[in-house]
Amino acid sequence: MAAQFASRKNEPGVESFISKGGLTFVYEKITNNFLIQKDNGELMTFFKPTSSTYWFDQRMKHGTP
Repeated sequence: MAAQFASRKNEPGVESFISKGGLTFVYEKITNNFLIQKDNGELMTFFKPTSSTYWFDQRMKHGTP
């Protein structure tokens, strides 16, 4: 399920960014799926955040606002 979601990171409705450390952060609001992937393709985490500001917080901490 996580790998399938990671492959959709460039689809409409799915937001993503690459951190300074080379990690890809992916989020889809409609499903509330969140994923982090290493630059070599290895999946680090995949879950549904419980906080409504989680994606925004991750962008502020690791990416671009």
